[in-house]
Amino acid sequence: LKLSHLVVAFSENPETSSVHPAMKAAQIFAVFTLAFLAQANAMKVMKAESELEAPLHGLSGEACTEDEYKRYKTIVCDLKEACGCSETLCAQDWCNGYMRKWKKEFGACTLQGCP
Repeated sequence: LKLSHLVVAFSENPETSSVHPAMKAAQIFAVFTLAFLAQANAMKVMKAESELEAPLHGLSGEACTEDEYKRYKTIVCDLKEACGCSETLCAQDWCNGYMRKWKKEFGACTLQGCP
């Protein structure tokens, strides 16, 4: 049912034919306003639902792919053993900054840790 059909039906209604033209205009305005608000609310709800389904910040997929994790194991895990690193500190000073740089580079792969 379209809004234009409501207006035509309302204007042709015998009960409203004796109503003052200004009152009829106010009633039609009220119908349009209610229809507009209902449509705006429906669009707001649809937008909110679509935002819930969309990935955050446009990101999708895996944070750490299998190939990226293989690189992480090769670069970070193998060097961790060679440098004698614990979870936070390495035995050799130069390794500390180097490991920090690579862990930052690999991001989510660090959460999987070394095997």
